[in-house]
Amino acid sequence: MACVELSRPGPHALILVTQVGRFTTEDATAAKCVWNIFGAESAKHTIVLFTCMEDLSGYPLQEYVQKSDNRNLREVIWRCGNRACGFNNKAKGDEQERQVTDLMATVQST
Repeated sequence: MACVELSRPGPHALILVTQVGRFTTEDATAAKCVWNIFGAESAKHTIVLFTCMEDLSGYPLQEYVQKSDNRNLREVIWRCGNRACGFNNKAKGDEQERQVTDLMATVQST
């Protein structure tokens, strides 16, 4: 519980990082463990950050999640209030900056 004490009055955002197409049962379990440590309300402050967005070839992230047959992924995203961002690992320059700006805007809105 020291992590909760150190983050007083509480964490502004928790970022769960996962790779597109690689969300496992263990990832879902890890998210639930973090939420147990920080409390159930912490799910409302969690953002799922997907790496390797280039693997989706421009396919929209929200559509990818909605149409995913990975029940664990859909459940975690739902518990997070559908807050998700994606990073293209091959992005450069302005695109890299836009990704960071989008993530920070999502953090600010939690």
